[in-house]
Amino acid sequence: VKTPRTWIFRDREEARRASTEVEYPAIIKNPYGYSSKGLLQAKNSSEFLDAVDLYFSNTTVGVEALVQTKVVAMREARVTYVDGRPFHGYWRIRESLASASAASTRGGYQDFNFPLAEIAPFIERFSNATGVVVGGVDLIWSEEKIDMTAEPFTLEVSPTSDINPATPADWKEGYAEFKKTKGFRSSYLRVRKHWTEAMVLAVVDRHRLERRHLFVDIDNVVALSAARVKRCQGSKKAYTAEEVLKDEPVPDAVEALKEL
Repeated sequence: VKTPRTWIFRDREEARRASTEVEYPAIIKNPYGYSSKGLLQAKNSSEFLDAVDLYFSNTTVGVEALVQTKVVAMREARVTYVDGRPFHGYWRIRESLASASAASTRGGYQDFNFPLAEIAPFIERFSNATGVVVGGVDLIWSEEKIDMTAEPFTLEVSPTSDINPATPADWKEGYAEFKKTKGFRSSYLRVRKHWTEAMVLAVVDRHRLERRHLFVDIDNVVALSAARVKRCQGSKKAYTAEEVLKDEPVPDAVEALKEL
């Protein structure tokens, strides 16, 4: 998986010693954080020293700092997938190239006109390569004109990420404002229901693929169907499940099937 160059520092001193090794601009973040809370950035080693001092001053003792070279681009993608198949995605667009994050809490906004079908081959490869079969993954391309067939940088993936529902087509404000509207909760519940249905289908599909399948004709193979067809006078009713289940089995049919 292609990722930005990454360092993990256990404490302030370790991070300060590596200030000349880090490639700038760089992002400093809590590996267990969310919604870009506590996210910092540095354009050079001097800013980095100040940033790590601030980070470790405000972080629980024992929590590392995750540092990555910043991929400078206006937009990134958040794709939610189940069993390697994407079902929800949107662009997260930065307020400016100087922004540390495209999160709505940092002034970013969303564009839900996202090409899920085009990203699907990559998501399948990503899921297989990482073993993370369910999750929300953040992707970014360094090129200004994005080629969806080119492998993106993966910023992070979370098996328990939340899902942002699409805004109304005529929505003009930021996403943070949309979250405060009366219609947000119902939209949120709809997309969560979609996610739940996708999870159920994935579990059923995996169970189905793990079992052998045998397709056997019914009429006059395992069931004595002539009486049913005569009884229903050859109408469509003769082939309904209700009528078929009234058939007597062909002699020895059950034993024969068990031997297959």
